[in-house]
Amino acid sequence: MKIKSQMFISILFFGLLLCIVSTLIFITEHVAEKLNGQMDIANKINLEANELSYLSNEYLLYRENQQIIRWKSKFLSISKDIADLNVDKPDQNAIVSNLRLNQIRTEKVMNDVISEADRLAASGPKNPAMEFIQISWSRISVQTRSIVFDASRLSKKLND
Repeated sequence: MKIKSQMFISILFFGLLLCIVSTLIFITEHVAEKLNGQMDIANKINLEANELSYLSNEYLLYRENQQIIRWKSKFLSISKDIADLNVDKPDQNAIVSNLRLNQIRTEKVMNDVISEADRLAASGPKNPAMEFIQISWSRISVQTRSIVFDASRLSKKLND
């Protein structure tokens, strides 16, 4: 085989190899970008769930409408972020399912607490009984902590 032919085959092989490597780098970068986006969403959910817990506590202490409005606004933000989660692996999907269930439970618990607080306010003094505050705080805390835990687990799994 002539040197010219060998050189042409070598250049062709190198060019093909270069195209394959470039394609693999592009695909890997795209996947990494998607995972980083999902990890950012999980971290944001974690922070927002902590804020939701704070707003719940504020409502339990002061029982003002502005706390309910803020709580609902933050809850809508978390709901949007949970809806934006799009993972591929079964273990990650299980965590996202748990997040969605905890989201539903959190809203139900808060609505129950608001209804009970309104009922107590209508039937008695402005300040609710300490038992009501303790039980309500515990119920809401369990739900928000579950969201924080699941969001942290998801973020770690995505990072791994």
